[in-house]
Amino acid sequence: MIRLSVTLLACSILFACNSTNINPKPNAPVASNAINVKTPDTVVPFAGFWLNETYLKKIEHTRSPRESQGASNNCCLFIPASTLQPASMATDVHEGGPEMDIVKKDNSYQFYYKADDTASRQAYNIQFIAANKLKFGQYTFIKTDEHFMADILFSGKYRDTLGNIVQFSKDGHIKGLGTYTVYDPLYDYVGSGVDADQVYMGQSDNDMEQFGFTFRQDTLFIHNVNCLVRDSSDNTCLEGTLGDIKYKLIRIH
Repeated sequence: MIRLSVTLLACSILFACNSTNINPKPNAPVASNAINVKTPDTVVPFAGFWLNETYLKKIEHTRSPRESQGASNNCCLFIPASTLQPASMATDVHEGGPEMDIVKKDNSYQFYYKADDTASRQAYNIQFIAANKLKFGQYTFIKTDEHFMADILFSGKYRDTLGNIVQFSKDGHIKGLGTYTVYDPLYDYVGSGVDADQVYMGQSDNDMEQFGFTFRQDTLFIHNVNCLVRDSSDNTCLEGTLGDIKYKLIRIH
């Protein structure tokens, strides 16, 4: 099944690939002495999940996760709560990246590339722009959470064609759309044979149906999927196209 949670996304950033595709040039010389990352254990005040601002703005502009997936060289950043835990920057929402360590020097923080158990080469200085905005080298990141696609694209109040109010929350819940009470937009389209942006909706996280979606100005169209090939294990559509409109929802707030 192609649908991913951000928990899996974070895991892919940290561990899945250790991809050599992400090899930014360090902005400082190689350290003469490797830093022992086992000490000290320092709390990281800006821990969390961050999106590249270029990627975020592309999603806002196109309103299409599928079209936006390759918008930036480094889309996502996962920062742990402690300097003893690995951080990583991902090429996109599909590819992982090399592990890095966060090193605190006086009142500043830096990313170091990791070699064995030591931070051996500086990768980035961390520049604080605002409470929810950081810069590493040439990349600017905005702090978000695991529901970033729902927040950016769907969250708000809508009116359906019968005049009923439908609300999509930032945390992935729905009110007023019949039996559909939760939703999860797809953000990783690598390997997807469905030629459309997709969203999963259902009664619970373990009981979701696959739909397509499009935005036209202030109107959200949720489509059925014309499926040609299905996964026999979970009935997910592996190849298909955008089908007829199931819901037409006009944003009112």
